[in-house]
Amino acid sequence: MKNYTKKGLLTFLAASLLLLSLTTCAVNAKTVDETVTIPGPGYATWWASLDEGDTITAEFTVTAGGTINFFICTETVFNDWKDDASTSMTRYEIHNNVVSGDLEFEVPSDATWHIVLYNSALSSKTVDIKAEMTTAGEEALVTIMAILILVIIVVAIYLGIKKVRARGVEEELASE
Repeated sequence: MKNYTKKGLLTFLAASLLLLSLTTCAVNAKTVDETVTIPGPGYATWWASLDEGDTITAEFTVTAGGTINFFICTETVFNDWKDDASTSMTRYEIHNNVVSGDLEFEVPSDATWHIVLYNSALSSKTVDIKAEMTTAGEEALVTIMAILILVIIVVAIYLGIKKVRARGVEEELASE
């Protein structure tokens, strides 16, 4: 019986560590779900450090004020754009003078990536935006951890059944 208690404790500790790791890995993703008012001219931006192959998904709708401009870029390009918006630079998923957009973008390189809503007009714009910046590594890690947790649960159940059966055999032998 003492052996099963140790195994149960070890199983509990392993499961706890895995769950802690699972919740920690979710911190790396950036999720946006808000309504923002952008003064004219002005911008709103959200950013996250992402690796090649990670994804950015975004859905936005202008709810007041007309059209908006949207693009995705690296932090270096964003800083250059802030200094001189008329300069030609590498931006992705460029949507100019639109009232809505829905996109998925795979990041081509390791960098800090920005989602940018730009209001070039003099009047303010109100925009609903939902976006996620997700690392591919997170998705794989979550899958692996879920499988490990399932294995731990199955092993714990097996050990519990084995313990009950052993107790039943002991009781049978004692009654003879």
